[in-house]
Amino acid sequence: MLNILFPILIYLTNVLKIRELEVFLNSELNEYAFDFKVNSDKKISYKKIIPISTSQCEVKKRDITFGNGTITLKYDDRNVTNLLKNVDDFRIYKNGNLVFIKILLGDIELIKPISLMSYNI
Repeated sequence: MLNILFPILIYLTNVLKIRELEVFLNSELNEYAFDFKVNSDKKISYKKIIPISTSQCEVKKRDITFGNGTITLKYDDRNVTNLLKNVDDFRIYKNGNLVFIKILLGDIELIKPISLMSYNI
């Protein structure tokens, strides 16, 4: 019985992890993110508009990188957050005006498209 349940539990855990990552990427790489630069197939840099108050915003630099099975978000060259561990594969690639982040976790694949549009702010 445990031989059957264990793979199912691993799969469900991976589904929850990849869904949490998808929600995070959707909120992080939204319409307030811009000036995307693909540094390699393992790293993307961009800027994001962050509200400070009802009348002020700041532009912050951010990076998403992959190494040693861990996806990391870096804020302003100082705060580091590990988004997901034990990732099987992570690729960043361009196709026209879109950048795609492709993540493989077990049998689950997440592909997140991002626009390469840039704004002068």
